[in-house]
Amino acid sequence: MDRDLVSALMGLVSLGTIIALIIAGFGQIDKELSKEYTEEVKLYSISTDKEYEGSFVLGSGSIDSQEYITAYQITEDGGKKYFKMNRDKVTIYDTLNNDEQAYAVIKRASLGIKEIKLYVPKNTIEKEINLSLQ
Repeated sequence: MDRDLVSALMGLVSLGTIIALIIAGFGQIDKELSKEYTEEVKLYSISTDKEYEGSFVLGSGSIDSQEYITAYQITEDGGKKYFKMNRDKVTIYDTLNNDEQAYAVIKRASLGIKEIKLYVPKNTIEKEINLSLQ
């Protein structure tokens, strides 16, 4: 009888240890996934763009669109690389002087871009839309 009790207690201790290790492992994974870092990127030729995507089967289907802010990123060696930002994640600040270089502050998490703050020169954002077709 004592052997059965000791065996049951050993099983419970082993099970408890396994559960504790699993919980600790998930906690470590959560810490890694929640890490964030910020980078600053200098940009040229900022504009807007839209991508369309669709699928059709036997005469029916759907079309979706995604809006982007596009620019050229200045690389470390002085080159320029095409860069697109999801408009839903971008906040634009027109606070720079006209002689200052536009840039973006990008907050990244391990699962992708979390937020983009785009800094552009003053008066570069159109505040009125011209609806005339002339």
